[in-house]
Amino acid sequence: MHRITERARATSARRLVVVVAIGAVLGLAIAAAVIAERAGGTPDAGRPAGHSVTAPSGGTASATSGSRGSARHSSRPGRQQPSTTATSPASAAAACGGSAFTVGSQSWPDCADTGVPAGVTLKPITSPAPTRNGDSYVTQITKNGTVIDGVNLTGSFDVWANDVTIENSRITTTNWWGINLRQGFTGLKVLHDTIVGVPGKGIDNGGEDYGVSSSGGSVEVGWTNISEVGEGLSMDTGYIHDNYVHDLQAFVPQGASDYEHTDDVISDGGSGLTVEHNTLLNQLPADLGASASVGLYADTGPPSDDIVEDNFIAGGSYAIYPGGPSGTHGIVVEDNVFSTMYWSGSGIYGPVPGSYWDTGGGNIWSDNTWAGGSLFGRKISL
Repeated sequence: MHRITERARATSARRLVVVVAIGAVLGLAIAAAVIAERAGGTPDAGRPAGHSVTAPSGGTASATSGSRGSARHSSRPGRQQPSTTATSPASAAAACGGSAFTVGSQSWPDCADTGVPAGVTLKPITSPAPTRNGDSYVTQITKNGTVIDGVNLTGSFDVWANDVTIENSRITTTNWWGINLRQGFTGLKVLHDTIVGVPGKGIDNGGEDYGVSSSGGSVEVGWTNISEVGEGLSMDTGYIHDNYVHDLQAFVPQGASDYEHTDDVISDGGSGLTVEHNTLLNQLPADLGASASVGLYADTGPPSDDIVEDNFIAGGSYAIYPGGPSGTHGIVVEDNVFSTMYWSGSGIYGPVPGSYWDTGGGNIWSDNTWAGGSLFGRKISL
């Protein structure tokens, strides 16, 4: 994860297939854009030592700062690669209109209740607008407390400030990310947004790596529709809730020989992440990079005090990697439903690798059930 830093690729620049479902939401008549930022100089690139490369033409040379372990995740169990591409089901993005993801009386987000709300009029802008800091790939935000509201941005946001809010907006990115929070900053809120990548156009060998990425402190992401990126939500601490993450993008990253490992939510060695009431779909087969719908990994150290609760989960190599085989504590995975919409085991190899669960440390696996298939409604045991 955060392969940008590890591979010493340092351009602040970071993928549009506009699926029918997203278009349906954004096609509604959508009121005023309030953009609060100051004009100012481009911040120091802040590249970690030894993590610099030449920016592409037109790109501002600055890196995502962070350290989250290898993006290739070679230590994960169950990462066997089939010799041929598996046939995956059709895109779930076309399911829109409310209650697309429903089990009994419970329902989870889809394109009807995430993304830019109906009645919001979007102001079209292109990076580096509205701050004028950055380049054609990225808008840099450097003022604490900035609010970006009601924009249709072609570009991306790179946040070098505290307590920034980006809401009621659409971001179409061909950068490494849609929205990124830098190391040393905290309090980012991403609310009621639509974030989409453009397959074949991104800086990372045609791909866009992250929808929302953080190397900094706590981030809240809520009611947001994210698609066509390699990793939907990449952060180690914060509150992820009521989002719809789907149609992840398959691409071979720069300097790699195999596909990007894809996750809807990914955290590595972090602490204090809550993932609640989201629809998390990873439709890709293993040989096109499927890793997980929720990946709490221990590549850089055991995670702790993370909660994964009340989510609709489908797809991935395993649907969830819940913290690692040893040393974790305070990991709570409960009341999630595991759908068989892509694979009979929810994930390609099953819902969860039992060897990736630490039975000690106060970790809790409780009331996780099947959302479909012959075991519908039954609890999933480790």
